[in-house]
Amino acid sequence: MSNTQRNFWDALYGSNGLRDSELNTMVRSQRRQRQEILEKGISGVPHALVLEAGCGRGEDILGLYKPGNFLVGLDYSLNSVKICSKLQKKLNCDSAFVLGDLLHLPFRDDIFDLVFNAGVIEHFVDSSAALKEMVRVAAPSRNIIAFVPNMFSFWVSYKHIINFLSKVTKRIRGWGVWEKSFNSVDLNRLGRVSNLTTIKIKGIYLMHYYHIALILEQLARNKMPRSFTRLIINFLAKLDRQPSSLSACLGMELGLIGTKKSRTIDT
Repeated sequence: MSNTQRNFWDALYGSNGLRDSELNTMVRSQRRQRQEILEKGISGVPHALVLEAGCGRGEDILGLYKPGNFLVGLDYSLNSVKICSKLQKKLNCDSAFVLGDLLHLPFRDDIFDLVFNAGVIEHFVDSSAALKEMVRVAAPSRNIIAFVPNMFSFWVSYKHIINFLSKVTKRIRGWGVWEKSFNSVDLNRLGRVSNLTTIKIKGIYLMHYYHIALILEQLARNKMPRSFTRLIINFLAKLDRQPSSLSACLGMELGLIGTKKSRTIDT
């Protein structure tokens, strides 16, 4: 990653922005759906060693803690590592957070029972290089999971629209960092070239309902009571948690779930 990208992530994790109650409602709901997938990734593995390669604020990795597990978080942003370390001390769980580069993980081959990240590999021009490095440090027959933006989601369409509008008017700020989006065919191909087997693609949370609520507020010229905004978000969150075949094709995130082959074949 470039210094510009490092500065973006440091600024993001160095601020207290995007932490209001409505966003927390969204984050908790979406994280539950991720957690269910991640927990299945280490089900039946006693004393699991887990790596999140791009740990952000640490909520996903620390959500996997139970006695006997050891959690490792790595991030390119120093502010991210500081935030995670503070949260680790507060929760008093067996974990470690380190500063590092996903393309050059400071770990030996074949050691982790689960390697995962969310919203990370789409920021690399060559996403396969990032995924292959995740596969390298995973133990044979263990799981690798990556959550990425779905190219057909409402969220990706929203980002394309605001990026276009930001070029037309200075009143609208575009999305702050370069990233790709994927479809299920892309992810299957990415998994195969990265030496994964038993590949599954899962779509999660259909609506980015925080932004739906913001749009409603803007249409009401910010005169909508916050209690009514919270009511809308809670309703949409409940609706989003219902099983839906639409999430497989239109979900905001796609999860690439695969297993490392017992014997890695170089490509």
